[in-house]
Parts: sequence; C-alpha cells; structure tokens
Amino acid sequence: MPKILRALWMFATLLVATNLFAFGLQLDTVDDYFDTAAAAKPRATIPFLDGKYPVHQSITQKTLNCGAAGSPCESIRAKGVNPNYVLKGVRWNDFPAFYLSDNAGNCEDRVLRVTQAKDVHCYILMLTYAYLDKDRYRRDTHWAIRQPIGARGHFGDLQFWHAMAQANQSAGETYDNIQMWMEFEFRVSLGEFDLKSDIAQLPVPGLKKFFLPGARKTGDLLDYRFDQAMAQGIALGVMLHIVQDSFAKCHAQRDDEGRLVRFYNYSGQNSKMHSYYDTDDKEVQLATGRRLNPYDFGERLLRLRGESTTWEEAKPKLRALVEEYFRPANPYLLSRNGDGCARS
Repeated sequence: MPKILRALWMFATLLVATNLFAFGLQLDTVDDYFDTAAAAKPRATIPFLDGKYPVHQSITQKTLNCGAAGSPCESIRAKGVNPNYVLKGVRWNDFPAFYLSDNAGNCEDRVLRVTQAKDVHCYILMLTYAYLDKDRYRRDTHWAIRQPIGARGHFGDLQFWHAMAQANQSAGETYDNIQMWMEFEFRVSLGEFDLKSDIAQLPVPGLKKFFLPGARKTGDLLDYRFDQAMAQGIALGVMLHIVQDSFAKCHAQRDDEGRLVRFYNYSGQNSKMHSYYDTDDKEVQLATGRRLNPYDFGERLLRLRGESTTWEEAKPKLRALVEEYFRPANPYLLSRNGDGCARS
C-alpha cells in the first residue's frame, strides 16, 4: 500500500475509533465475538473498534442473574428465549450488521458484520464516510434514509438507539421514537412478526417513516437473522442497550432520582469526556445507582416478557415502563451537548 494511502487509512481508522468509542457504554469482547471459523487467525478483539470496558455485558449479566432461582433469566427461558441471544442483542446497537450494494472496497453484495474479521475494514470505511458527512444527516432526510443503519445510528436519525438525539431535536420527539422502537422490539420478542416481512408495512405507529417501502425486511433489523428464537433474544438485548445508554452522563440528562430531563446530541461533544463517562467505573456506578436505574428497568422488562403471551396483554405495561424511564418533564427541551461533555 502506498505511503499516502497508508497514512489516510490510519487517519480514518483513528478518526472513526475515537468517535465510535464515544458512543455507547464501551464493549469488550467475548471468546466467540469473532466468527473464528471464518477467520484465518482467530482473534479475541476487534482491531481499532473494540473497547476494554464490558459495561453493557456486565449490566446485562447482572440483570439476567442466570443461575439464581426465580431470576429474570429463568423467566425468559421459560418462554423459550435464550439469554445468550440477549447478550448478542445488547451489542447490536453499536455494531449492527449492514449491506452495501455499490462498489466499496470489496465490501459489496454481502452482509457485513464487525464480528467477521474480513469485514472490519468495511466497518471502518462506512463510519469514516458517515463521520465526514455527519452534518448532512440532519439536513437531507431523503439522502439519510438510504444510508447504512450503522451510520444512521451513530450520526443520523437513529441515534435514539443510544438514547441520544439529533441536533435541535425536541426531547418529546426523541421519546416518541424510543417508545416506538421499544414496541417494535418487544413485539419481535413475542414472535409476532414474520421476519421476512417488509418492515415499512408493520403495524407499529411511526416505524415506517424511517424505512423506504420494500427496502428492508424485519430480520434485517435484527442482525439479518431470520431465526425466530435468535431474533427474540436479540430484540430484548436491543431494548436493554437503549436504557443502559440513557444513564451515561453524555447521552442524556437525568435528575437525582433518575428521571429523564433531556437528551443530548453528540455533534458538539468532546469525545474523550463522552468516553470517560461511558467507561469510568465510578461514573458508571453513580449513573446506575439511582432509584430509577437500568437494572430495575431490565428486570421489569424481562419479567414482563416472561409473563406475556400477546402484545395486547403486554402493551399497557410496556408503555408505562418506557414512559416512567424516558418521558421528559418538558417535551419541548431541545437536545444540547451536555454539561461537562461539550468541546472546549
């Protein structure tokens, strides 16, 4: 590789790694994070993209409490949901699978996953282009909706996957998006939808505005998995990720009780400070130790799944739970950078 191309590659890698680390409570690897059968040299880490702070996994494992009698883990297992798939799902928001049809560095015409060693460079390229075009996501909706969902989740209209908002988005609009997405994922966890159905046609109010008709199947939003058992667990993990992120200081503002005040926007934040609040043990403990906390939400969510048979049965309880944790006192507050999070 010519020196100039190598220099540009390293610049792009560092640029993307810095900004990816700034989103989501940091992820660590597990032994099978890579598809080792497909990797020439099995690795336990994802170069440049993987952190060393298993915050999501730790919170999720503590919430599941597998091995304890009467645990949420037992509750979902009784309904046929594998907790290992929940752990797979809790990583999905940060590293969703995506697909490119155009010529893009030998990344086209296959499902791309960061857990596949051969696709790591595809992820770096995708997020680099997304970062360089980050201002366009807000002003050009028609363009943004056609971009890879990973790019949209980190820089565009799907930032509510991380309990964050686009610039100047009202807290009420972000809350509505989260409520909508929680409904979609919970109904997937119930096995209500055909995973090969057009996502734009699903009966979830507000969902179709994010997807072009015929562009995506329901399973595409679950890591391109079309196995009902796996999808049900992934869906619950996606829900847990959103609430876990919402307690990180540079994602959203919460009061001393843990009630939601407003959502933050990443575009003007200091990436190092954002990452610090996502990963520092003391900060994570402070953020998750309030009356409202991600453990309480997660346990109630999983138990609700364990006792639910139909969406109509679960709907009022789930909506009340999401409202308790995400409805802002003032829905008109616009997103901002956040105290201690902004660039100096």
